[in-house]
Amino acid sequence: EEYGVSSMVYRARRPFHPHRLYTFLQQFFCFAKDWNNERDNRNVTTTNTKSNDNGKETSPYSRNPPTAPIEQHYGSILRSKGTCWIAGRDRYETTWAQTGKIIQLSPNSEQPWYCNIPPEEWPDDDDERSEIQARFYQNQP
Repeated sequence: EEYGVSSMVYRARRPFHPHRLYTFLQQFFCFAKDWNNERDNRNVTTTNTKSNDNGKETSPYSRNPPTAPIEQHYGSILRSKGTCWIAGRDRYETTWAQTGKIIQLSPNSEQPWYCNIPPEEWPDDDDERSEIQARFYQNQP
């Protein structure tokens, strides 16, 4: 814990529920694809614009998630990254990347979940197989 920055590792043997995860994340973060759309369409007027309380037009992507609620409940999350399991998307890992208020979840078709692949189809390299087994059997009861 240097400079008041700490880290933690979250591990679970159950997948995230896709709708509950999305609902939770959208309260506090802006999804990268939405943020990129807003940036790319900044000077373009669309039929999807709405007027806010001040009478100004806003894009559906211009949502700026509040910072206070997340800090109040979870502290300041500066960066999170890794892989996650989302129910119904069981074949491949999902890459999780978050910096500040921007988050991106992307299916990683290059990295299958080895629990769904018979060991005889795993890579031949002994070190790589050992690493896969260590990750897979980690925290098992």
